[in-house]
Amino acid sequence: MSNQTCKQSNKNTVDIKICSNFQIKIHDSWSNFWDNENNKEKVKKIFNKIGEDYFPKKENIFRFMQNDLTQIKCIIIGMDPYPSCYEKNDECTPNATGRSFEVASLESWQDKINQKSLINIIKTIYYNKTGKKVLIDEIREKLKSGEFKLSEPKLWFDKTEKQGVLWLNAALTVKQGQAGSHINDWEEFMNMVFAYINQENHCAIWCLWGKKAQEKVKIDKDKCICSSHPRLEKFICENCFQKITNIHWIC
Repeated sequence: MSNQTCKQSNKNTVDIKICSNFQIKIHDSWSNFWDNENNKEKVKKIFNKIGEDYFPKKENIFRFMQNDLTQIKCIIIGMDPYPSCYEKNDECTPNATGRSFEVASLESWQDKINQKSLINIIKTIYYNKTGKKVLIDEIREKLKSGEFKLSEPKLWFDKTEKQGVLWLNAALTVKQGQAGSHINDWEEFMNMVFAYINQENHCAIWCLWGKKAQEKVKIDKDKCICSSHPRLEKFICENCFQKITNIHWIC
């Protein structure tokens, strides 16, 4: 599945003030969304409710809006950010980055990956390239030998994002240690976000992995690639990446 050619934006990054102590940086292609004061009010109410105990860091919550909306080719929906953290410089640092499925503590594919979904995403990319379903340890060996080449985790997410992949969660925050804790708080607001993306970029393809994502995002079926959730092994052979031909997944 590929996209039509969409109009390119030449707009710039701007700052948007949500409330007195919260300002975010966005690409100007999202400006019209925030012209609706009701959307700002929804965010204020969410933060009044959830308080200060949340992941990811405040500056990463709306990082997805720094992407040029007109250049998005593919939206990959996750549910909510990782509720876990790791020690860095004697501080608790969130594994949540503001991107769905990215893990902040993961510096190399050779490191232990606790997130089954990310393991299966990488295994599917390998399957898409080779037609072979293998264990993650075999992929690591191929990476080490240079037989299979893939940028290290953060750079890989950066490169796919630059190509037009939007790694977007259905909830933008989560309480530390409590998966799904804010999913309902963000539902109304994120429905507005999904609708705005669909309205402003009718070319984008939506990857809805699992029943929850398919229930959350109400988009025309001809714009969606639906599959099992990536934590399930059958996700690999369903190979949703095969249908998205305008993204180089091995990068």
